[in-house]
Amino acid sequence: MESCGVSPDPVTLVGVLSSCTHIGAHSVGREVERQIESCGFGSNPYLNNALVNMYARCGNLVKAHAIFDAMPEKSLVSWTAIIGGYGLHGHGEIASELFNKMIMTGIRPDKAVFVTILSACSHAGLTDKGLEYFAAMEKRCGLQPGPEHYSCMVDLLGRAGRLQEAKELIESMPVKPDGAVWGALLGACKIHKNVEIAELAFEHVIELEPTNIGYYVLLSNIYSDAKNLRGF
Repeated sequence: MESCGVSPDPVTLVGVLSSCTHIGAHSVGREVERQIESCGFGSNPYLNNALVNMYARCGNLVKAHAIFDAMPEKSLVSWTAIIGGYGLHGHGEIASELFNKMIMTGIRPDKAVFVTILSACSHAGLTDKGLEYFAAMEKRCGLQPGPEHYSCMVDLLGRAGRLQEAKELIESMPVKPDGAVWGALLGACKIHKNVEIAELAFEHVIELEPTNIGYYVLLSNIYSDAKNLRGF
């Protein structure tokens, strides 16, 4: 585009930053940031959100937080990006502090940011905190959890070894669980070598996603681990 003499506008640069985020192209993202400054787009909130998200997802949390702190106005998108970055890299406590700070500033959380904080708690092993946030979703914020939230909770409980609770949570869902929910339970069974619940989760997930080869491989590995554990 540039070789044709067409200069990028903020919309173009947001798109490029989004691509950098998805493939982890940190160095290209830095070049885009320099271009943003040289074009005089440094105060554009959409570009700043995209930069926070790109740096956070690529693991440069210091840079992401610096841009976030410098933003005169922080939207729900801004908070979600920085919370998600810390959560993705295992800094659940910081993600939790940011989430609480966001609420204190008067910003009302939506379903997307709840997915982000629940996932952060799961990755960091903050089981009780994750359960608190999940309960607050409906009680305090009036948001009905969707399959994506239940998937996070199953992963949260599963990583903690609370497989029976995870199974019961799925069975209590007001909507039909999707493949990601049962897949999260199957993945947890791999961690804790639970064949019985793994077989149950596999039956459901294959019914929903029969062509997903990964689930067959996962169950095979669970059987293999159980066999090695028993010594036969």
